[in-house]
Amino acid sequence: MDLTLLGLTPKESRFYNELLQRGPSTVKELEKLTGEQRTHCYVILKSLEHRRLVVRDDFYAVLKFRANDPQIIRKLLADKQAEMQSVSKQLTKSLPKLSSLYRLTTEQRGVAYFNDIDGFRAVYQDMLATKGPVRSFISETIVHDQPELYETLIKQYVAKRSRLGVASQFIACKATQPYLSKAHFKQPGVEVRVLDDADLFDGEITLYGDKIALTTYTEGALHTIVINNKALAQTFGAIFQTSWEIASPIGGS
Repeated sequence: MDLTLLGLTPKESRFYNELLQRGPSTVKELEKLTGEQRTHCYVILKSLEHRRLVVRDDFYAVLKFRANDPQIIRKLLADKQAEMQSVSKQLTKSLPKLSSLYRLTTEQRGVAYFNDIDGFRAVYQDMLATKGPVRSFISETIVHDQPELYETLIKQYVAKRSRLGVASQFIACKATQPYLSKAHFKQPGVEVRVLDDADLFDGEITLYGDKIALTTYTEGALHTIVINNKALAQTFGAIFQTSWEIASPIGGS
């Protein structure tokens, strides 16, 4: 009986079958029968005990092990099926995100969608590979609704871009100015300008290469959509450039 189908190793499967055929056996007998070292025999038997396929038989003067009732295999099979169903649900749930990561990192045209900080981080990581400048409209809501994201991720990646020679341009509203005037936004290759208008949106619009990343900073939620489309990127780029020309510099390099 091949129990490797239930996740057992070939050696575990062999031990169970040997005990099932021979009846209660000592470790010494199993060592001689299987050719395994005694310490390995104990490891295998312990694993089989954990799965309830093998039990200790204290009836004898010398400790012996015996195979448990094969009906226990039904329980192991049910557990395996439940485990596979759980894995299936997890993979099914993860597939959209994995597909989005594939489109993002393989330069596939189309749309990638993320709804957590890991996805947002992947997008910021992708920005490091761009040759042109990374240009962002940034909202003050990140400071209030996503302070951890601002402190631990955005500041970190702005510094990485600077070290890699990837230019960063930020357009912000006046309310965001105090946060963008800090040291990490005064590194080489980083420029910040401010529009007089109030905060127009809750989030961030970032342009890099042929991609547009749209992020919402709503408290308790983080959604990022990346559109890889050259024509749209040129349109958004023109809007950014017009805004950049009328915005007021606040420092930077």
